[in-house]
Amino acid sequence: MRRIAMVVTTVLVVSPGLLSAQSSRRLQPGADVRITYPCATDRFGCREKGRIVWMTADSIGYRVVGETREIPTTEVTRVEVKTGRMVSPARLLGYPVLGLVAGGLVGGLIGYTSCAPCDYELEGLAVVGMAGIVGGLGFATGLVLGLLPRDRWEDAPVGRVNLDVSPSRDGGVRFGVSLRF
Repeated sequence: MRRIAMVVTTVLVVSPGLLSAQSSRRLQPGADVRITYPCATDRFGCREKGRIVWMTADSIGYRVVGETREIPTTEVTRVEVKTGRMVSPARLLGYPVLGLVAGGLVGGLIGYTSCAPCDYELEGLAVVGMAGIVGGLGFATGLVLGLLPRDRWEDAPVGRVNLDVSPSRDGGVRFGVSLRF
């Protein structure tokens, strides 16, 4: 029974510390972020990409194209942190198929209209030939576009109450609470 209590206590103390250490590490100065806040020009809110310069309980300072801006955390509706770049499997499969189908249709139409006075056999050959050539080009273009990596973004916690449990430098455990009104 004593072992179970020690294991449960260890899991409850260590895992929140690891999770909060990861989330707080993401919002450190130098992290690339997208910050969304309400504005009068867009009903969905304005979104800006930048790099965190500083972050306090009251405000976030971030650099956008050479200028540093500060926004109160009470005005921030969403913060997303860039976690890297990746190639999407859906895009890797979907773009070439879409390119093949669209290119085949356009190529077939080009082959049909270019051989209007031709006889029946040459017209079919022109349609199939152009559909194959332009469809192949569309497939290759879709494959190249599908292989381009895109940024991955994760939501960062910007809530009214943020709890932080993390290990301290002296070997103890640090507890922190921040409230937003």
